[in-house]
Amino acid sequence: ESFENFIEMVTTDLVVLLDVDVVTLCVEALDDKAPLTEIEGVHVMSPGGVAEAMGDEDILLRDDAEGDPAVFGGGAGLVRSDALIRLKISDRTPPCLLGFGTRHPGYFNPGQGTELLHFLARIVEHCIRQWLGLPHPDR
Repeated sequence: ESFENFIEMVTTDLVVLLDVDVVTLCVEALDDKAPLTEIEGVHVMSPGGVAEAMGDEDILLRDDAEGDPAVFGGGAGLVRSDALIRLKISDRTPPCLLGFGTRHPGYFNPGQGTELLHFLARIVEHCIRQWLGLPHPDR
C-alpha cells in the first residue's frame, strides 16, 4: 500500500517466513548528522558503516557472531548467527544492507549456499527503486 508498508513487510514478515529473530534494513548516513527514522526495523549507520560491517563481501554469513548494534539495534543482544547482504539500490542512494539475525548459533554459516539470499536482496532492491522512482545502478 505504501513504501512504509513495504519496509514493514520486509522487517517483520520476513522474520516469520525465514524463521529468524530479527530482520533489519540499514542505510548509511551521508554525513555525521544521521537523520532520525521512525520506521521500525530501519537503522541509520554512520558514514562508512556498511563497509565496516561487510568488508569487501556482498554477502557475509556468520555462524557464531555477536549481533552488531549498528545493524540490529535493540535486537543485537539476541543475535548469535547472522547474514548480512549489501544492497545496491541506485547510484543516487547511500550504501545499504539487509541483515538477518537469529539466536541460534550455526543457523547461517560461511559454507552455505547464497543464491536465494542474493535473489531476495535483488527483489528488495527492485521494490525500493520502484517505490522511490530511482534508476537501476547499472543504467
